[in-house]
Amino acid sequence: MIPSGAPVCEYTGILTKSEDVDSASGNNYIFDIDCLQTVKGLDGRERRPGDISSLIDWDDKKSEAPEYCIDAGFVGNIARFINHSCAPNLFVQCVLSQHQDIKMAKIMLFAADNIPPLQELSYDYGYALDSVVGADGTLKKLRCFCGAADCRKWLY
Repeated sequence: MIPSGAPVCEYTGILTKSEDVDSASGNNYIFDIDCLQTVKGLDGRERRPGDISSLIDWDDKKSEAPEYCIDAGFVGNIARFINHSCAPNLFVQCVLSQHQDIKMAKIMLFAADNIPPLQELSYDYGYALDSVVGADGTLKKLRCFCGAADCRKWLY
């Protein structure tokens, strides 16, 4: 069993400037480092009990696109193969370890609840609906088939 709150894995890959990512390549293993989104619990990234969002005054923080992302398209670990669920058993958390720059935080996955052996691991990918645009400028949509009782029916 994986106990609730236990670290499960880090999402690893190549740290890349978000503006340098080629969106036309079809690389589905890009993870934006957006600690503001994670801490505030926006767009499906679940806020967990005991989080620090109440201690930080985010009103004076600009809501801008993430400057860095993790590209796990060619280099990564098992985290890039963890599926999405609208009712996940993992949650995403930004972690600072060797520096204090939240723009380049580590992305960690933690157990949201006690996870019994042989249960599939999943996390909410955190896309906002109608937020993904293709290389040709058209809005992309992707149906969700996670099977959760409260499935949103659309990943993005």
